[in-house]
Amino acid sequence: MHDPKEAMQRRHTVSSFDQELTDLTNQIVQMGAHAERQIALALKALVERDDELAEQVIEGDKAVDRLEEEIDQHAIRMLATRQPMAVGLRVIAMSLKLSNDLERISDYAKSIAKRSRRLTASPQLKPLVTIPHMASVVQAMLKDVLDAYIDRNAEKAMEVWHRDQIVDDDYNSLFRELI
Repeated sequence: MHDPKEAMQRRHTVSSFDQELTDLTNQIVQMGAHAERQIALALKALVERDDELAEQVIEGDKAVDRLEEEIDQHAIRMLATRQPMAVGLRVIAMSLKLSNDLERISDYAKSIAKRSRRLTASPQLKPLVTIPHMASVVQAMLKDVLDAYIDRNAEKAMEVWHRDQIVDDDYNSLFRELI
């Protein structure tokens, strides 16, 4: 026979762990929103040649860096104290990977913003077409991968991965054109 107190404690522990997973997911969503905003603002700074907006992106990278650190600490604490298995372990591992990738995306946005400040002083050679297209594809991919993470939908994540070829093709085309 099971002890009712033990059963209640077990339910509380499971419920508490579920809440920690939800909190971790919410942190990823918050970080994803910041990264999406960073990309959008960096592109706008580049296209509109807006140094103030570029500076805002550069400063905004610090918030994303802080979120990555918080997520890493949260995930490591959960691994150490909860010793998760199966789904919980996969969610924590995905969160660690995703927070690293989101931080890198924000770093790329910061790099775009830094380059856009340099380009402001130069005359524009031709209208920007490929870069905004690439950015819109990347933004859609970022949104979809975050949705896949939230929904725990591996198929949707794979669809995003396959769309990466579009960005690679645009990049290669732009690279050849610039050379």
